[in-house]
Amino acid sequence: MSNDKLISKAQRGSYHEWMQATADACVEQGINLVMLFDKPEEIPVTKDTLHKGMTHKLIKFRYEKDSTEDCTEYEINEVIDDLRRIICKRSGGKVNLPFPLRSEEELQKNN
Repeated sequence: MSNDKLISKAQRGSYHEWMQATADACVEQGINLVMLFDKPEEIPVTKDTLHKGMTHKLIKFRYEKDSTEDCTEYEINEVIDDLRRIICKRSGGKVNLPFPLRSEEELQKNN
């Protein structure tokens, strides 16, 4: 895998699918963003709050980029690994979903 190849449409779809499943699992387990972010206010866990609150911060911190659109496949995989570790640790191991892998062919069949 090249470190310069931008995130694929299939990988982006898998990322959003995983973020939604992770947000749903957090809600089911009673995990809120206070537990994940260490903030004083209660914020519901949604795909968008995870995406904007965690993914964008990690991308900015690790790669000085502003969007998943700007990430390479390698970079997004590293960010997803970080997110899984953080969410698993802060949820006390209650939320640790595998990342769904989808190929470009699977994506084309579903569209």
